[in-house]
Amino acid sequence: MKKIILFLFFCLCLYFYNKFFYDKMIVGKYVNMNYHNEFIGENPHVEDTLEIHPNGKFYSPFFGEGEYKLSYSFKGTRISLKPYSKMGLNTSIDRNNLIGKPRINLFRDLNQYYKKID
Repeated sequence: MKKIILFLFFCLCLYFYNKFFYDKMIVGKYVNMNYHNEFIGENPHVEDTLEIHPNGKFYSPFFGEGEYKLSYSFKGTRISLKPYSKMGLNTSIDRNNLIGKPRINLFRDLNQYYKKID
C-alpha cells in the first residue's frame, strides 16, 4: 500500500512540475518553432522572438509590445498575451520533457510553440 501511495505522489509531483509555472520561471527569451504552416490564423507564421519581462510586459516583433497575465487551473498554467496593437493570444505553458525548459504552445497538433532559449 505504501508503494502505491509513493508512486501516486511521485506521479502527482511530476504532473505539477510539468504543468505549473510562476512568473520568475517564464521570464526570458523564446523563439518560435515550426512556424511554416500558414493556415493557423493569428499565430506567427514568420521567425519571431518573444521576450517576457518580470514586470508583466512582453515584446515580440510579431505581436509588438503588450502585457501578459498567468492563470491557473487543474490542467496547468495558462498565459494570456495582450498586445497593445493587435489581437492577443491565450494559451498553455508546459515542458517538452521532464528536464526541459518551459514552452508556450501556439498550436499543439502541428507542434508549433515558443521555445525558451534564455
